[in-house]
Amino acid sequence: PKVLDGLFPMYVSPESGTLSSSRITLGARVDSLYEYFLKGWLQTKKQESWIKSMYETSLEGMIEHLLQRTNGKNKYYFLAEF
Repeated sequence: PKVLDGLFPMYVSPESGTLSSSRITLGARVDSLYEYFLKGWLQTKKQESWIKSMYETSLEGMIEHLLQRTNGKNKYYFLAEF
């Protein structure tokens, strides 16, 4: 398991701190991580650029890997997982 374009796998081993799953999703358990990137940057009065960078990288990864469109007439957008 690894971080892919700012997207983190769903599980981290509590014993070792290593990534223990390759499943990437924006569902329960992991969505807060991306919120904390933005909140952390704002709470530091926008001084910690590395936190902002993590947020921006994860957004780009979401668009690249998770944002999908349906094949139907209306072409709805949805967030996938892999």
